[in-house]
Amino acid sequence: MGTQTRPGLGAILAGQIGVTAYVLGKNLEGITHEDSLRHPSAGGNSLNWIVGHMADARNKLAIALTEEPVFSPVRLAMYDGTEEATYSADEALDFDELQACCQDAGEAVISALTNMDDEALSRPAPFSVTGNPDETVGSLASTFAFHDAYHAGQTGVLRRVCGHPGVLTPPDVDA
Repeated sequence: MGTQTRPGLGAILAGQIGVTAYVLGKNLEGITHEDSLRHPSAGGNSLNWIVGHMADARNKLAIALTEEPVFSPVRLAMYDGTEEATYSADEALDFDELQACCQDAGEAVISALTNMDDEALSRPAPFSVTGNPDETVGSLASTFAFHDAYHAGQTGVLRRVCGHPGVLTPPDVDA
């Protein structure tokens, strides 16, 4: 019998972000720029803001992991924050551009985490989004993985708000 090795935390977090990237990609198929600007009738943010916000957050995590931005943080500054978007439709960045930024930053994060050992993940993080004074690179990445999944889930609902059918269906499983 061979010995099995368990994946490290970095590989696990990279896997989580990879699954989220897949879900996000599926949910955004066929969405136009005009679609991306629609807001849910009960309030909340548009796909344009959600994807821009995810791209901005992924870029910040890439900087924390590699010390190199994927793109200038100023580029997506209007998508920063936790409050409802305050920009007009005329100010919104092109949805294809936002998706490319989100994908590029996600790939950088996945690559960095895949190659990070537990010692590197145990180092103090350069910042904390939760106010944790003991934030490590690993705990910061874990928080971002949750953030990514949370917003990717929202894109599934917003896809339907735009009039598109859902795209994620459970696999056929024999009982």
